[in-house]
Amino acid sequence: MAAHPHAIITAAAEANIFPTSRVADMQVALDRMKQRYEIDRSDSDVAAFYALLYTGELITKLLVASLHAAVQEDRDRSRYGIAHTLVRAGGIGEWATALDQLLFGPASQLLDEALRPTHRQLTSRPAPGSWERKALEELASAAKLMGVDDIRLTESTPLRQWFHWFAALRNKTRGHGAPLPKECHSAAPLLESSIEALATQLGAWNLPCAFLHRNLSGKFRVSMIGGDSAPFEHLKSTAEVNLSTGVYLFSPLSRSWLHVDLLFADADLTDFELPNGQFRGKEFESISYTSNSRSRRDGTHLLSTPQALPSSGTQGRAALEVQGTLLANFPPPPADYVTRAHLEERLAGMLICERHEIVTLAGPGGAGKTSVALQVLWNLAHRTDSRFSSGVWFSARDIDLLPSGPKEVRPHGVLLDDFARSTCRSWNHKSGWVRVQTSSLFGRMLEQGATWAHSLRV
Repeated sequence: MAAHPHAIITAAAEANIFPTSRVADMQVALDRMKQRYEIDRSDSDVAAFYALLYTGELITKLLVASLHAAVQEDRDRSRYGIAHTLVRAGGIGEWATALDQLLFGPASQLLDEALRPTHRQLTSRPAPGSWERKALEELASAAKLMGVDDIRLTESTPLRQWFHWFAALRNKTRGHGAPLPKECHSAAPLLESSIEALATQLGAWNLPCAFLHRNLSGKFRVSMIGGDSAPFEHLKSTAEVNLSTGVYLFSPLSRSWLHVDLLFADADLTDFELPNGQFRGKEFESISYTSNSRSRRDGTHLLSTPQALPSSGTQGRAALEVQGTLLANFPPPPADYVTRAHLEERLAGMLICERHEIVTLAGPGGAGKTSVALQVLWNLAHRTDSRFSSGVWFSARDIDLLPSGPKEVRPHGVLLDDFARSTCRSWNHKSGWVRVQTSSLFGRMLEQGATWAHSLRV
């Protein structure tokens, strides 16, 4: 991600104002953008000014897409809700609003630690004379020259406000006629300098970024977009990593690849596109700010509304209660369950045997794994030779397969903390409301003590 905006910004400048090391990985894109800017600049000041506006839009969307990629999935679907909005967004102002949601909403609590420095840059009070303060001042001045009058810059204005002011500037020049050449001539240097600061200083651009294409062998073709290629090298020779084709950031803190699913590219890096609204049917539009090309993208996975989903029919009960000879929270087995005596007997035997601490049921979706497991658990709960004294059921299920068809449901747990809190609540541990305490207590439950050793966790 880092080099991409840098290349575009350089293309919008009259000279190469960025350190070569920051853009070397995007030399092809840089040359292409330089050529396009030379054409725009030779045309008129108005064309050059609009090239800067397109660059600001790109910076805004790339930043939001990067932060969105760093949000962990959660059972409230915070990440999904933001993506659902952005593919339908009709203007850059909605991206600025989404940025606020990523910085202050529920999604902010799920942000990967690698993006925390960027979070602080955007939300902290800028120091006098800092690049953040200068970027705000220059954009405010440029916007006022273009007739945007409702900008209020104070000593405590955070950098995130830049994106709302930019949206106001963009809408002003879009919705109220073309700006005059003399206005563009005066505002462009200020806007260029302000955008340059964001393109070179935001921490989000420092993460390694690559396009990963999964070959038929399961190994990856890695096309570097920017940053250090080392975290991606082993993907070229292994088929054991399960990642879909797309653009990824690498987080050095969580040692994980973050899928930037709002940025679209190809293995040859011929172009880069971002959502541009126009959601119709099951598709939305994406746009390239370097070539002006537009594409239709599949939005089937973003059709359902982001409101809270109903609970799964397999969600466990809130607290442990007496179920046969166990204290457990097992949900009831399906009423229409078809008995599979041989499989049930084999699974029960493996659970009772102390040699088998971990047992996994494998099979395609809809084969009946959950139903078999629930039936066996209820049978175990009423046996006298079971080695268990308690049972805790977790459900991460997000789809219930019904005779009428698949039904989206709210998963009971997605993150480790979800399962830790669920366990603590089921055992009525008051400390379960504190994240650190729940994770620590959950770890002790799994590792120590006779009470937990005789607990069946499913």
